[in-house]
Amino acid sequence: TGSDTALARIIQMVEEAQSSKPPIQKLVDKISAVFVPVVVALAVITFAIWMIWGPQPAFSFASVAAISVLIIACPCALGLATPTALVVAIGKGAKQGILFRDASGIESAGKIDTLVLDKTGTLTTGRPRVVKLKYYSERPDTAAIFAGLSSLSDHPLSGSIERYLHEEKFNRVDIQNFTNHPGMGISGSYKGEIYYAGSLKLIKDNCFIDDKTLAEITHVTEKGFSITLLASRSGVLAMASIEDTVREMAAETIAGLHHEGIEVVMLTGDQAGAAKKVADDTGIKHFHAGLSPEDKANFIEKLKAEGKKVAMAGDGINDTIALAVADVGIAMGSGSDASINVAAITLTGSGLPQIAAAIKLSKTTNKIIRQNLFWAFGYNVVAIPVAAGILFPAFHILLSPVIASAAMAMSSISVVANSLRIRRT
Repeated sequence: TGSDTALARIIQMVEEAQSSKPPIQKLVDKISAVFVPVVVALAVITFAIWMIWGPQPAFSFASVAAISVLIIACPCALGLATPTALVVAIGKGAKQGILFRDASGIESAGKIDTLVLDKTGTLTTGRPRVVKLKYYSERPDTAAIFAGLSSLSDHPLSGSIERYLHEEKFNRVDIQNFTNHPGMGISGSYKGEIYYAGSLKLIKDNCFIDDKTLAEITHVTEKGFSITLLASRSGVLAMASIEDTVREMAAETIAGLHHEGIEVVMLTGDQAGAAKKVADDTGIKHFHAGLSPEDKANFIEKLKAEGKKVAMAGDGINDTIALAVADVGIAMGSGSDASINVAAITLTGSGLPQIAAAIKLSKTTNKIIRQNLFWAFGYNVVAIPVAAGILFPAFHILLSPVIASAAMAMSSISVVANSLRIRRT
């Protein structure tokens, strides 16, 4: 239906973000609620002072001063300071393929100092290919079992194996009792026997593996290949050596983030050798491999406990927990629905530069909001005493309500104009 289309989802996310309020706006709303009665009280005090100590006609002077205070202190600029900046930022983000779930995502993304990245599908293209498939069994149905298991998983590595075996003209068998082991692999039964396909850890935990095979697997992973093993309880049946391509502009984007003072960390469930190769290719200094989804989430919790503001970018179901616990979750547009649903920011594309652009846009927006609030408060601090007649004793200057209304309008216009600067950044 129309409500389920990608365009409908984008429109809905933009509308929801524009109608939401960040924490700073909620604080401004509280201040505005107190500000109005305070200004009324100041106007009454101004009227009383002019009536008691003002020149004649005292009532006329008192009325002009009190009305000027009420007009010039209208909290329009204060109320516009945050919403105008957010509307402009959300609109610009949408044009760049950056969708904010709510306004708090903009505020939080601009404060991060640590960015955690998944490897497969985030730093890499997510379109891996099988370089070599080695068999350790002479069973004729090994390839068909591998193909059958791989076809049931939505992980990119499984997809690459399924494509490879399809191109090699292998049929696939029907797998029963399929089970997904998050961050490690999959399993299922065929003709009453359980088979596992996935990481070395999954195979070690559930199957026998001899020293010779283990040494060969270690040698392959040290070359920087990702591997997926097929095994039964009695031993390893096959090993797929897989490579994925690092995304364009990945190294340049990481360098730019480092230049901005943002620490970049890569977390992956893949083997250390494949992780190191991607880290070396992209210039990432810190990485951790062989992690489960829970391990990723725990690592982020540890960073937060150290006082760091953490953003997590990922695309798969395995990243969902980490995206949820991070201060800011960033889902790649090509990722799973689960990751998109928990993320504060969704990228309609999958390019790493969009992540950097989202952080830059958020920082700029936070800066503009601070400028707007400074101007709105500063304007009232200066304007209210002038409207009350503080300059009258020395310079015989008293603002008329007309000039006060013009000053109030100009303060609002200045806030809107400053917010529009976001479009040019």
